[in-house]
Amino acid sequence: MMVPSGNDAALTLAKYVDALGITADDPTYDENGDGKMSFVELMNRKAAELGCTNTHFVNPHGLYDENHYTTAREMATITQYALTLPYFAEITSQLYYTQPPTNMTSEERTVTTTNRMLIESAAEYYTYATGIKTGSLNESGYCIAASASYDGYSYLVVCLGSPYIDADGNHIDYHGEMYDAATLFRWALTSIENKTIVMDGDLIAEVDLLYVWNKDRLQLLAKGNVTAMMPKDLDESEIKLSLDLPENVKAPVQKGDEVGTATYTYKGEVLATVPLVAAESVERSEIIQTIEQGKAILTAPWFLITAAIILVLLVAYVALAVVMNRKRRKMRRVKKYRDL
Repeated sequence: MMVPSGNDAALTLAKYVDALGITADDPTYDENGDGKMSFVELMNRKAAELGCTNTHFVNPHGLYDENHYTTAREMATITQYALTLPYFAEITSQLYYTQPPTNMTSEERTVTTTNRMLIESAAEYYTYATGIKTGSLNESGYCIAASASYDGYSYLVVCLGSPYIDADGNHIDYHGEMYDAATLFRWALTSIENKTIVMDGDLIAEVDLLYVWNKDRLQLLAKGNVTAMMPKDLDESEIKLSLDLPENVKAPVQKGDEVGTATYTYKGEVLATVPLVAAESVERSEIIQTIEQGKAILTAPWFLITAAIILVLLVAYVALAVVMNRKRRKMRRVKKYRDL
């Protein structure tokens, strides 16, 4: 199935799995009335688990059906998952497979890969190609999920829709999907590399520190390394840093305490978000804390409002007292005059 594109092998595998009668994990699942999932249903379920929302299978081999579809991005997602499975990469990198004699054939039968990028004698051969799988139909054209490795780097390319037949319905033997894959591999291998954006322990920022003698700033270090595939001729000024930090940090602080985060972006794409941690432990000064808390109380809006109200009431009281005192003096003068 995976070397010469044996559709019969795909059907055989599907029928074998169907015969096993695999039961869905979800006890409410009963699409067929018996709680069993078919091979194709398992395919669709796995695609959904991988987040492929634009993929739907109706058969195990990929022959045309209007309800059988995917995208290049989601085929890459599925392929990445497949590469984590035992033997998959080994199988899809083979040039040949020799089938031993069976109950139907008395001799060995050798089949050849359909991936010409692996065959040295083919025009489409690419030195660093390592796999993976081809597909071709009148409707979909030539397609390939290809992989290549060089100098410690591995890449995956999915190319779909290279012309398979011309306007007159004649077969085209030009594999544009393989040439395009090789072109993309060459660009990747010569133009991009893994670059270190930040290293564990790098000093990234500082933040105001409260309740400490002779120290008013706390240094913050990156927790963890960040690397990313970037252009080899990268202008590092294009990598933007944004910080998410509190206005201040109150002692005590322990070395390694997480205080905030640093986010690195390149051309609008987030490369990574890194925790920022305290570079040192800092003890709290109770005296400084008392003073600062006193300042905070004296400058707090509620305190200022309360003080203003008290002041207004005090002024009003004094004014009222003055008025009342004047009235009393006046009354005494009037009484004195009458007594005369």
